[in-house]
Amino acid sequence: MSIRTRFIAYSDSDNQYEGMLAWDDSFSGPHSGVLVAHTIRGRSAFEEGKARDLAGLGYVAFALDVYGADWQLRGYGGTAHAFTNPAANDTGRGTVYDAVADRRSWIAMRNFLSELFE
Repeated sequence: MSIRTRFIAYSDSDNQYEGMLAWDDSFSGPHSGVLVAHTIRGRSAFEEGKARDLAGLGYVAFALDVYGADWQLRGYGGTAHAFTNPAANDTGRGTVYDAVADRRSWIAMRNFLSELFE
């Protein structure tokens, strides 16, 4: 196993960020990617360690930085996980489609993205 890491700078129009990319050089061929999001305290050695652990499993992992980024958190009452997926119908696993919440979340996402990019 040969875990490699590299810090990658990225930005939007107003903010600069830095994330850490981790991968295992001993794996050949395509790799699936995993984003490792941080807690309220920001990216730390913990998230970077998780990215390295995921790289050891054959993934390419990116411990991202979202501080300074514009983001929104919305809640939709009475919903479960996967509420935007019409195929989600497993109440035992807590995945249930909700057409009203799906429609509302789609509108909210489109509005948010238009504020950012248009």
